[in-house]
Amino acid sequence: EMMDIANRQQQFFLANRSYATTLGALSYSLPAEVGVRYDAGIEADNEATPPSFTINFSAKGAQVSDGDLMLNSEGVKERDGDPTKW
Repeated sequence: EMMDIANRQQQFFLANRSYATTLGALSYSLPAEVGVRYDAGIEADNEATPPSFTINFSAKGAQVSDGDLMLNSEGVKERDGDPTKW
C-alpha cells in the first residue's frame, strides 16, 4: 500500500508540480484490512529543493508490537525509526 501511495505521489507531482498533502488529494483511501492495523498519512515539503514527501503508517491494535512504518520520496524505508528493521 505504501508503494501504491508513493506511485500516486509521483504521478500527482508530474501533473501538479508539487506533492499532495493528503491521501484524499491522491484519490486514495486505505483498504479496510489495512486500516484496522494502521493509520496512514503523508507529509509533503513542496518548498524544499528538491520537493519531498514522507508516507507514515502508524500501527494500532494488535499491530502496535510490529511498530510504525515510514517510506519517503528517496525510497528510504524505516520501521520504528530504524531502517535496518524493515
